Amino acid sequence: LKQYSIYRKLFDSKAGAEVIAQLIDRRANVSSDTLKGQIDYSLAVNAYMKRDAKNANTHLNNAISSYRLVGDSLRLGHSLHLKAMISNNPDSTVILLKEEQAIAEAIEDKEMMVKAHLGLGNFLSRQGDYDLALEHYFSSLEIMEKLDNKGPMITINNNICAIYFFRREF
Repeated sequence: LKQYSIYRKLFDSKAGAEVIAQLIDRRANVSSDTLKGQIDYSLAVNAYMKRDAKNANTHLNNAISSYRLVGDSLRLGHSLHLKAMISNNPDSTVILLKEEQAIAEAIEDKEMMVKAHLGLGNFLSRQGDYDLALEHYFSSLEIMEKLDNKGPMITINNNICAIYFFRREF
């Protein structure tokens, strides 16, 4: 939350607006697809922070295309995750998160695997599919136990507890 408010202040400031304008200008003159993807991803985050879903989606689609073109699986996975989080279409959300999960497994990025399972768990929980949500939460916990960064474990455990609470199994 603190990091979000710092970004929010930056993007809402005059200096933040200048940075965004520079990124837009720079993107027009860049030939590297990787750099175009990075600029589009930054612009998508900015639009998302301003609750501008249309521009966020446009920039994410551009970033995803760029990352697919150059085969940058790690950045592609992160872009798919953000697109899934802002999607209003449940079918698209599941497809995007499952693609992120497949990429994470293919490149053996355990942190991205955790994020994909957590995203799927959150989505399924909101849809009321608690059994499948729990499967994804427990999968993410299992992976987390092997990582040095234990930060997301609190969130995952809280989500598991919430499901048991909703089901009145306590």
